[in-house]
Amino acid sequence: WKLGESLAQGIAHLHSDHTPCGRPKTPVVHRDLKSSNILVKSDLTCCLCDFGLSLRLDPMLSVDDLANSGQVGTARYMAPEVLESRINLENLESFKQTDVYSMALVLWEITSRCNAIGEVKDYEPPFGSKVREHPCVESMKDNVLRDRGRPEIQNSWLSHQGIQLVCETITECWDHDPEARLTAQCVAERFSEMEHLDSLSDRSCSEEKIPEDCSVDDTM
Repeated sequence: WKLGESLAQGIAHLHSDHTPCGRPKTPVVHRDLKSSNILVKSDLTCCLCDFGLSLRLDPMLSVDDLANSGQVGTARYMAPEVLESRINLENLESFKQTDVYSMALVLWEITSRCNAIGEVKDYEPPFGSKVREHPCVESMKDNVLRDRGRPEIQNSWLSHQGIQLVCETITECWDHDPEARLTAQCVAERFSEMEHLDSLSDRSCSEEKIPEDCSVDDTM
């Protein structure tokens, strides 16, 4: 939960046009989100790193400027529209949506290592053995575009209420249609709501039960 929420919060901060204190800032897209570009602090929160391919979404950028930014990123984590080189350059939000797709794959990796899903198997990156260790763009096109493939979400994962909510979020974030994906801010808010639900569950379990034979004295 902490890894997922802090990851979403970090990406939401990048994508936002203002700082937490309200000062305006230029939105930034990372464009190479993957687990190896995410550090984990001692308190188990995520810290994004390697901004070598990042792009400032300056409103002054022309369509030509954006077109010249090229097809960048790591093939395994590329969104369908990036693989196909069909990002909507007229809408800067399109670049944020590619980050959200990549974030979904990282959230899937995190979930696959959580013992709440049952037996935790050996680690596999997204798409696992379906592609080579360092797949090329054409190989990922076959999986993501032609076959509409995504990493497997096993039925056992859905037996845990919290993990089920995460899986629903992941599915919405790697939707083939970029405009149908959640925003990073929405994902961060969902994780925050999960913490609230968890705290309510813990509280209800710990509260003392009222004896069934307890009655109220209304003679006073």
